[in-house]
Amino acid sequence: MNRDALLAGMAVLIIVGGCVLGIHLHRPPEALGEDVPLTEFSAARAMNELRNIAGRAHPIGSPANLGVRDYIVRRLTILGGEPEVQQTTVVNGWRVVDVENVVVRFPGSASTKAVLLVAHYDSVPMSPGAGDAGSAVATLLETYRALAAGGPLRNDVLFLFTNPEEVFLHGGTAFVEQHPWFQDVGLVVNMDPGGTSGPAYLHGTSDQNGWLIGEFARAVPYPMGTSLAFGIKKLLGDRNDEFHLFTDAGIPGFNISFIAGDTRYHTPLDTPDNLDQRSLQHLGSYALSLVRYFGHRVLEDRREADQVYFNAFGTFFVHYPEAYVLPMTVGVVVLFLVVCVLGLFTRCLTVAGVGLGFGVFVGALALAPLAVMGIWWLLKSKLGVYDAFLTGNIYNSPFYLLGFTLIAVGVAASLYAMVLRATSMENLAVGAYLGWVAMSVSAAIYLPGGSYLFLWPVFFSLLAMAVAFPKPPDRKVSDIGPVVLMAGAIPALVLVSSHLLPVFTALSMDEAPYLMMLPVALVGLVVPLVCYILEPHRWALPGICLVAGLVVLGMAVAVHAYEPAHPQTTFLVYALDADEGEAVWATRSRAVELSEPDPWARQMFPDGARSEMFKFYPWTRAIYLQGDAPVEQLDPPTAELVKETRGPEGRTLHLRIRSPRKAAILIAVTDREMKSWSLGELSVGSRQIMAYWAFPDAGFELTLEVGDTDPLKLILIDQSYGLPDDVPARPDHMMQEPSGGLRFTDATLVRKSYSF
Repeated sequence: MNRDALLAGMAVLIIVGGCVLGIHLHRPPEALGEDVPLTEFSAARAMNELRNIAGRAHPIGSPANLGVRDYIVRRLTILGGEPEVQQTTVVNGWRVVDVENVVVRFPGSASTKAVLLVAHYDSVPMSPGAGDAGSAVATLLETYRALAAGGPLRNDVLFLFTNPEEVFLHGGTAFVEQHPWFQDVGLVVNMDPGGTSGPAYLHGTSDQNGWLIGEFARAVPYPMGTSLAFGIKKLLGDRNDEFHLFTDAGIPGFNISFIAGDTRYHTPLDTPDNLDQRSLQHLGSYALSLVRYFGHRVLEDRREADQVYFNAFGTFFVHYPEAYVLPMTVGVVVLFLVVCVLGLFTRCLTVAGVGLGFGVFVGALALAPLAVMGIWWLLKSKLGVYDAFLTGNIYNSPFYLLGFTLIAVGVAASLYAMVLRATSMENLAVGAYLGWVAMSVSAAIYLPGGSYLFLWPVFFSLLAMAVAFPKPPDRKVSDIGPVVLMAGAIPALVLVSSHLLPVFTALSMDEAPYLMMLPVALVGLVVPLVCYILEPHRWALPGICLVAGLVVLGMAVAVHAYEPAHPQTTFLVYALDADEGEAVWATRSRAVELSEPDPWARQMFPDGARSEMFKFYPWTRAIYLQGDAPVEQLDPPTAELVKETRGPEGRTLHLRIRSPRKAAILIAVTDREMKSWSLGELSVGSRQIMAYWAFPDAGFELTLEVGDTDPLKLILIDQSYGLPDDVPARPDHMMQEPSGGLRFTDATLVRKSYSF
């Protein structure tokens, strides 16, 4: 075997091995069985809890939701706790929710402040919620059991099971704003998974987290987290979970979740059987270790400058102050200049050659995502490869990621193959390093928490290049130069590849082309190895990558058939206008927007008429596909005038509102703005619309202050979970579309208007 072939083979092994290692090491710990000591967290024991919690969908306002609440209370009582149910009403603008949080205190021996563990026990209407967030509820129950089996801690531990979280975070809001125990909280750990598998990550912390991150690294056995996610969330102002309610109130803490398996998120597939027990074990390892660690610490407000943190190699957790980022960046810039001076001095580099290398690097960053974008457009628009998941991902998405990555790498390798004979490997490499240094400087300024992803890879690559350059006086290339360059590429390969799948999962398929900039940039960083591979057969690597990418995508498309394990999503609601005695079926989903309805839904929409649903959804002018439906005998919501008082500036109506069919949600709309709406002593921050979740079965009193004496038209719409009984059952290869809020699938709406 000649030298070129040997170097090419070694380079292939280093690249493939480094990427596989980086991805493989990012996995949760093995699940523990019921035979471990009672003082330890066991995923097997937690699964017993989960099967009782996530047997079926349990959204707020449903009997199943009450069943989960009662189960949590019963289990905590059996374990020796004294749980309480916080029952209150929360008003947020025009949204009103009756909240039922479960909270229990595990008393400490000499508490300074309490450690608070938080999970929500409601699900969305179409999902059993095993991952989101039954896994977190089961984690809290198993953690309480493990604590009860051991000795007391110094600090109190509070366990908060909120309900609802899926409806605008009202459960957490109620605890923060109304519960007296909130004043005892010194640290919060929020757990809200968004998938069914994968490692549990520390996705965020409170601001000024220096002390927290240091303690976190000491406390947990399998630490995984990234300040990149924390930095992006801060940059985007992400406030989609209950964690920010506590940090906004000044409570320090941690936000932990796992997100792989996201195509099951908020769907009927989010079941206990589909949950990876290793993810549950990882979640539990955080909960129990953090509680035991901080349970013996003096909890005081110790704010220190934010830290950069990430996993360099599996669970090897690296952290350092953000203040180090600027001098580290300066150091990388200086090292780059040293490499340039060495290269120019030894005549390995030329200004024109480095400029060409930089141009190729930038061109690859632009062209590869464009190529992937075009392919994804073709797959989506021409072949119908799309599914209506909230996360924007699709079935078999890892195969699409692999295919896109191979194509992006193939495009980048093609550009390098084109210029391989025009300049030296060193010029191409240093030109790419210039791009990485520029990205490092930008990250240090705008996203310091994510700067590690750029600084460390380019640092090791620059260091290797500086060592590998021929040295005066003989200026002969060292025999170990290729080995040094390969060794310098390993940190970049492991670190960058370990981020590819988690970042892809956090994004959507439509954003995948932009993600391809990451592997393309990595190609630039390891361009010495790429050149070693290209040298014997210049077009072999680009050709293999492009063909392999197309083959992988072809296989992904070929298996894109709907089946019980990968069902198609469908959206359907039944809406009855009790005034007109008319009813419609309606659907509005990504599938309808892209093509015609599926065969199951098509039987409800023979004419394919499209129009607004404003009288049932009075907050939107969205277009729905509609079809005539049979008029079911459903009792409409009622409004009874209890009392009316008149004054010089109008009148006040006291109304009794009921839903005879005990719907979960009631929407009230007036034909004009009111001076005020109120529910007893609670003022509703709206003038013309109100939505009330989980209102009492006996109804509620609504007071409207009208600014005139003209007749008032009041429209009531109640919305219940489930479709009429005579709806044809979905085939096994179909399921409800993930949706929530006030527009969710498999809902029955009944509308009735009144005049006062």
